Amino acid sequence: MLLAYQNYGLFMNSRGERTRNKVVEWEHMPMEFGMFV
Repeated sequence: MLLAYQNYGLFMNSRGERTRNKVVEWEHMPMEFGMFV
């Protein structure tokens, strides 16, 4: 799952542990997100 904040995002598992070492940084503030399951 991607835990998205205003300036960056983190990939986490259901236990709250990070699943990827890198942080996703947005170039601009996101205006909306979509969720696909």
